[in-house]
Amino acid sequence: MSDPYGEIWIGTEGAGLLRWNQITGKAELPYGQSETSAGMTLNNVTSILADSRGTIWSFGTDYFCRFNQAENKIVNYRFLYDHQTVYENPGSSVTVDQSFRLSDGKIWFFSREEGLIYKFDPSSEKLVLYRTPTFAAFQCLPDNQETLWFACVRYNVFRMIWKQI
Repeated sequence: MSDPYGEIWIGTEGAGLLRWNQITGKAELPYGQSETSAGMTLNNVTSILADSRGTIWSFGTDYFCRFNQAENKIVNYRFLYDHQTVYENPGSSVTVDQSFRLSDGKIWFFSREEGLIYKFDPSSEKLVLYRTPTFAAFQCLPDNQETLWFACVRYNVFRMIWKQI
Protein backbone atom coordinates (compact mmCIF):
# COMPACT_ATOMS: atom_id res chain seq x y z
CA MET A 1 0.00 0.00 0.00
CA SER A 2 1.27 3.48 -0.82
CA ASP A 3 0.54 6.48 1.41
CA PRO A 4 -0.03 10.12 0.30
CA TYR A 5 3.74 10.76 0.59
CA GLY A 6 4.71 7.87 -1.70
CA GLU A 7 5.94 5.62 1.11
CA ILE A 8 5.28 1.91 0.55
CA TRP A 9 3.85 -0.06 3.50
CA ILE A 10 3.79 -3.84 3.87
CA GLY A 11 1.67 -5.90 6.23
CA THR A 12 3.36 -9.14 7.26
CA GLU A 13 2.58 -12.29 9.17
CA GLY A 14 4.92 -12.29 12.13
CA ALA A 15 6.81 -9.00 11.66
CA GLY A 16 3.84 -6.62 11.75
CA LEU A 17 3.89 -3.38 9.79
CA LEU A 18 6.95 -2.60 7.67
CA ARG A 19 7.97 0.36 5.51
CA TRP A 20 9.93 -0.21 2.31
CA ASN A 21 13.12 1.84 2.32
CA GLN A 22 13.52 2.88 -1.32
CA ILE A 23 17.17 3.87 -0.81
CA THR A 24 18.41 0.62 0.73
CA GLY A 25 15.89 -1.61 -1.05
CA LYS A 26 14.91 -3.28 2.24
CA ALA A 27 11.83 -3.49 4.41
CA GLU A 28 12.28 -2.02 7.89
CA LEU A 29 10.36 -1.24 11.04
CA PRO A 30 8.95 2.26 10.64
CA TYR A 31 9.39 3.23 14.28
CA GLY A 32 13.19 3.31 14.37
CA GLN A 33 13.16 0.75 17.18
CA SER A 34 11.88 -2.71 17.98
CA GLU A 35 8.13 -3.32 17.83
CA THR A 36 7.99 -4.22 21.50
CA SER A 37 9.54 -0.98 22.67
CA ALA A 38 7.49 1.02 20.17
CA GLY A 39 4.30 -0.46 21.63
CA MET A 40 2.69 -2.04 18.58
CA THR A 41 0.66 -5.08 19.60
CA LEU A 42 -0.08 -6.23 16.06
CA ASN A 43 2.33 -8.82 14.63
CA ASN A 44 0.08 -10.23 11.90
CA VAL A 45 -1.19 -7.45 9.65
CA THR A 46 -4.01 -8.48 7.31
CA SER A 47 -5.07 -5.05 6.00
CA ILE A 48 -3.52 -1.56 5.78
CA LEU A 49 -4.81 1.87 4.81
CA ALA A 50 -3.55 5.44 4.98
CA ASP A 51 -5.65 8.50 5.63
CA SER A 52 -5.18 11.90 3.97
CA ARG A 53 -2.83 13.04 6.78
CA GLY A 54 -0.47 10.12 6.26
CA THR A 55 -1.61 8.22 9.34
CA ILE A 56 -1.19 4.50 8.73
CA TRP A 57 -3.91 2.19 9.99
CA SER A 58 -3.09 -1.51 10.26
CA PHE A 59 -5.52 -4.29 11.07
CA GLY A 60 -5.15 -7.91 12.09
CA THR A 61 -6.47 -10.33 14.69
CA ASP A 62 -7.96 -8.87 17.88
CA TYR A 63 -6.39 -5.42 17.42
CA PHE A 64 -5.96 -2.53 15.04
CA CYS A 65 -3.32 0.20 15.26
CA ARG A 66 -2.85 3.82 14.27
CA PHE A 67 0.69 4.93 13.43
CA ASN A 68 1.21 8.69 13.31
CA GLN A 69 4.32 9.15 11.17
CA ALA A 70 4.89 12.79 12.13
CA GLU A 71 4.99 11.99 15.86
CA ASN A 72 6.38 8.45 15.44
CA LYS A 73 3.56 7.36 17.77
CA ILE A 74 1.46 4.19 17.83
CA VAL A 75 -2.01 3.85 19.34
CA ASN A 76 -3.41 0.34 19.73
CA TYR A 77 -7.12 -0.43 19.72
CA ARG A 78 -8.75 -3.66 20.79
CA PHE A 79 -12.02 -4.87 19.35
CA LEU A 80 -14.25 -3.74 22.21
CA TYR A 81 -17.88 -2.73 22.10
CA ASP A 82 -19.52 -1.34 25.23
CA HIS A 83 -16.35 -2.32 27.13
CA GLN A 84 -16.72 -5.99 26.16
CA THR A 85 -15.01 -7.92 23.42
CA VAL A 86 -17.09 -8.15 20.29
CA TYR A 87 -16.74 -11.90 20.04
CA GLU A 88 -19.75 -14.14 20.16
CA ASN A 89 -17.76 -16.82 21.99
CA PRO A 90 -15.09 -16.04 24.61
CA GLY A 91 -12.54 -18.29 22.88
CA SER A 92 -13.03 -16.81 19.42
CA SER A 93 -11.24 -13.91 17.78
CA VAL A 94 -11.84 -11.43 14.98
CA THR A 95 -9.50 -11.08 12.01
CA VAL A 96 -9.96 -8.11 9.69
CA ASP A 97 -9.96 -9.09 6.02
CA GLN A 98 -10.63 -5.69 4.46
CA SER A 99 -10.46 -2.05 5.48
CA PHE A 100 -11.43 1.15 3.71
CA ARG A 101 -12.00 4.81 4.41
CA LEU A 102 -15.15 6.39 3.03
CA SER A 103 -15.88 9.99 2.10
CA ASP A 104 -17.18 10.88 5.58
CA GLY A 105 -13.74 10.12 7.05
CA LYS A 106 -14.93 7.05 8.96
CA ILE A 107 -12.91 3.86 8.69
CA TRP A 108 -14.75 0.64 7.97
CA PHE A 109 -13.37 -2.86 8.33
CA PHE A 110 -14.84 -6.26 7.63
CA SER A 111 -14.28 -9.73 9.05
CA ARG A 112 -15.67 -12.42 6.80
CA GLU A 113 -15.05 -15.20 9.31
CA GLU A 114 -17.32 -13.66 11.93
CA GLY A 115 -19.65 -11.85 9.49
CA LEU A 116 -18.96 -8.56 11.26
CA ILE A 117 -18.44 -5.07 9.92
CA TYR A 118 -17.18 -2.18 12.03
CA LYS A 119 -17.34 1.57 11.65
CA PHE A 120 -14.63 3.53 13.47
CA ASP A 121 -14.64 7.29 13.87
CA PRO A 122 -11.00 8.45 14.27
CA SER A 123 -12.09 11.81 15.79
CA SER A 124 -14.20 10.40 18.62
CA GLU A 125 -12.53 6.95 18.66
CA LYS A 126 -16.01 5.43 18.70
CA LEU A 127 -16.33 1.90 17.36
CA VAL A 128 -19.70 0.68 16.09
CA LEU A 129 -20.34 -2.98 15.33
CA TYR A 130 -22.78 -4.30 12.72
CA ARG A 131 -23.54 -7.90 11.91
CA THR A 132 -23.99 -8.83 8.28
CA PRO A 133 -27.31 -10.61 7.62
CA THR A 134 -25.40 -13.77 6.83
CA PHE A 135 -22.11 -15.32 7.91
CA ALA A 136 -21.66 -16.29 4.26
CA ALA A 137 -20.44 -12.82 3.18
CA PHE A 138 -16.89 -13.12 1.86
CA GLN A 139 -16.25 -9.77 0.16
CA CYS A 140 -17.26 -6.20 0.99
CA LEU A 141 -17.01 -3.43 -1.59
CA PRO A 142 -17.83 0.27 -1.12
CA ASP A 143 -19.14 2.28 -4.04
CA ASN A 144 -19.34 6.04 -4.57
CA GLN A 145 -23.10 6.02 -3.95
CA GLU A 146 -22.87 5.64 -0.14
CA THR A 147 -23.45 1.88 -0.29
CA LEU A 148 -21.51 -1.15 0.91
CA TRP A 149 -22.01 -4.26 -1.22
CA PHE A 150 -21.48 -7.74 0.20
CA ALA A 151 -20.81 -10.75 -1.98
CA CYS A 152 -22.06 -13.96 -0.41
CA VAL A 153 -21.97 -17.65 -1.17
CA ARG A 154 -24.72 -19.20 -3.25
CA TYR A 155 -24.92 -16.17 -5.61
CA ASN A 156 -26.35 -13.83 -2.96
CA VAL A 157 -25.56 -10.12 -2.78
CA PHE A 158 -26.81 -7.62 -0.24
CA ARG A 159 -26.20 -3.95 0.35
CA MET A 160 -25.93 -1.59 3.28
CA ILE A 161 -26.44 2.14 2.78
CA TRP A 162 -23.70 3.47 5.05
CA LYS A 163 -24.81 7.12 5.22
CA GLN A 164 -28.04 5.98 6.90
CA ILE A 165 -26.37 4.03 9.71
